[in-house]
Amino acid sequence: MRFVAVALLVLAAIAGLGVAPAADTGWVIERFQSDITVEADGALRVGEAIDVDFQGLTDRHGIYREIPVEYRNDAQTVRVFELTVDGVTDAQGRRLTYATASHGANLQVKIGDASRTVTGKQAYRIAYHVRGTLDAYPDHDELYWNVNGGAWPVPTRTALASVTLAAGGLERAACFEGPGGATDSCRLGP
Repeated sequence: MRFVAVALLVLAAIAGLGVAPAADTGWVIERFQSDITVEADGALRVGEAIDVDFQGLTDRHGIYREIPVEYRNDAQTVRVFELTVDGVTDAQGRRLTYATASHGANLQVKIGDASRTVTGKQAYRIAYHVRGTLDAYPDHDELYWNVNGGAWPVPTRTALASVTLAAGGLERAACFEGPGGATDSCRLGP
C-alpha cells in the first residue's frame, strides 16, 4: 500500500468566489460540487454537479465546462490526461445534449441544445473518467487535480470537492487546496 497525497485546486473557493478574467454577466454558479473516486488502477471516476442560475436571461442554451487535461510540469514537460465523458444529465437524470472538443489545455464540454433556450435555475450533472493523473514517487503516489478549472466567466457561490480512495487500493491520504503551490490542508473526512 502506498501513501497518496491529494493536491486539489478549488480555485473559485480560494479566490473569494470572484469573477474569472473573461467575465460574462447575468448568471452565477450557485453550487459546484465534484465527487472524485480514485480507482484501484489509479484512474479517476468523477461526478460533477453544477447548479446555475441564469437569473431571467432568455438567450442561454446551456453552459461550457472547461476541464483541464493538459498540465505543464516544467518548461519541457507537458502531461496530457485521457478524459472520457460518460454522460451529461439534469438533476433528475434526464440526458442532456452535449458535445466535446479540445480547447487549448482543456477538454470543453458544451452542454445545451442550440434550438432550445433555458432560463432561471438549471442543474447539470457530468460524469467522466480520467486516466494518467497519479504521479508516482518513491514513497507515495500523488493526485494533482484542478477540481473546477478555475476559468469560469462568472462567480461561483459554493465550490465543494470530495475524494474517495478505492477500497484496499491505498493506505493513507493527505489533501491540499488552493492555487498552484498552495500548502493549505483540506478537511479530510470519513
